[in-house]
Amino acid sequence: MEKAKVAGLSESERAVEEARHTAREETAAGFKTKLAASALRAAAAAKLQDPEDALRFLDLAAIKVDDEGEVDTKGLAGMVDGLLKEKPYLAANPPAARPGPLPGGGPHSKGGDSEDMNGFIRRLVSERRG
Repeated sequence: MEKAKVAGLSESERAVEEARHTAREETAAGFKTKLAASALRAAAAAKLQDPEDALRFLDLAAIKVDDEGEVDTKGLAGMVDGLLKEKPYLAANPPAARPGPLPGGGPHSKGGDSEDMNGFIRRLVSERRG
């Protein structure tokens, strides 16, 4: 709060201005904390199984948010990477590889007399019919 402005106010006006100033600062701090939490969730979403774990293990106060609401994304990424080094079991599992065909469900090899399961069934059915 500006000292020159406060100097010309009565005691009760000064108290009101100080209360307003304090309220603005607390509101801004609350928004910065929520913004930091959202940015942390976003940064952790691709790296952790549960992005909420980042909120449980990392200190939101350590995330830098400037007065315009810009978050230090490099520092944030470093925090998440540090968490993964310390607790690798929190890492998101890589996508599972596509399973291959079931045994007997597809061609087995490219040589010889092998046939796939469909061909085998067709041959058995045709032999029984005829």
